[in-house]
Amino acid sequence: MYFDFLIIFLFNQCTKLTV
Repeated sequence: MYFDFLIIFLFNQCTKLTV
C-alpha cells in the first residue's frame, strides 16, 4: 500500500539522520 511505502520512506530518513 502507499501508506506502507510512506512509513518505510520516513523510517529511512530517520536512520539517515541518526547515522
